[in-house]
Amino acid sequence: MTTLHAPIPFSRLVRVEWSKATDTRAARWLLALVALSTTAMALVPVLSPTSFDQTHASYLRVAGLGLTVLLPVVAILMLTGEWSQGSILTTFTQEPRRIRVVSAKVAASLLLGGAGAVFGAVVAVAGLGLASASGRSLEADLSAGAVMSYLLFVFVNVLAAVALGALLQSSAAAIAASFALPAAFAALGTTSTLIADWIDTSNPWTWILESDWSGHLAQITFSLALWIALPLAAGASAPSAETSGECAVNCQHHPGGRSHGRMVRRFLDSLEAFREGGSPSSICPRRLDRWPARSTTRARRSQRCSRTPTASWSSRTSPPTRLTTPTRRSASLPHSSPPSARPWAREAALTR
Repeated sequence: MTTLHAPIPFSRLVRVEWSKATDTRAARWLLALVALSTTAMALVPVLSPTSFDQTHASYLRVAGLGLTVLLPVVAILMLTGEWSQGSILTTFTQEPRRIRVVSAKVAASLLLGGAGAVFGAVVAVAGLGLASASGRSLEADLSAGAVMSYLLFVFVNVLAAVALGALLQSSAAAIAASFALPAAFAALGTTSTLIADWIDTSNPWTWILESDWSGHLAQITFSLALWIALPLAAGASAPSAETSGECAVNCQHHPGGRSHGRMVRRFLDSLEAFREGGSPSSICPRRLDRWPARSTTRARRSQRCSRTPTASWSSRTSPPTRLTTPTRRSASLPHSSPPSARPWAREAALTR
């Protein structure tokens, strides 16, 4: 009989997703690259004062642009890393409700975006300090609206990356799409104002960063729905198998060792426990139906092992020599005598 356990607290799920995104060596190197790219971008108005407005808001916007270079990649890997590595089955074993897992990943990505925004603000303040130390006059035009627009711009970029990851569920495809799609629509936007203002992310999200909402609210809303709401909803609710029976069969056919067998049994127990609380088809991860069946592999292996020596080596020139380890008392016997002719030797070996 299956025992129902208390659901995992959502805060614990968020902490786990945060640990997955920050505790690995690759994640730390990537976060270091994010900090380096943001710092390098923030130094551009300091080193080239004629190319940028020397205002507080301008320095903050440049830092926001620097954050959006690699921070979305970290958000994508936070969502798609488990699907690419195949460890998402373990996560769904502990928490079979798909929407809670995706929501925890989104919440962790928002925390990551908030931490990045704070770092960008610190870098912008440091750039302003360097500019002031060089004797440059700066206009103090920073307002609460500019700060909120900066935060919203960072969160929008992070959420767009998370939405692509949830939709594609592949790290390589999502990262490539995050760079290729904006570039492609930016190129098309040069030929069509409709694409530039409604589909391309450059103009609407630049209006968000510059807090230019007047006359652009419809374009900004449509862009957010197209690049964030629709992909995220599709990725969070897309079933991986059409029926619960296919889900259970495919999970049993997942290749692996004994540890995976125990994991599958726990997964099936959780599936049975939550059968009445939600759709089991939303629990099973994607692409399990493409993995080869373990039963077929075991059947072929058993067929090979059950063959007779004559049939197994009939197509070969010479059969392999079977080596036997002689016991101590059988060492004086002639080697031509088979082991079956020396029962007393086997008994003596067993008694020793």
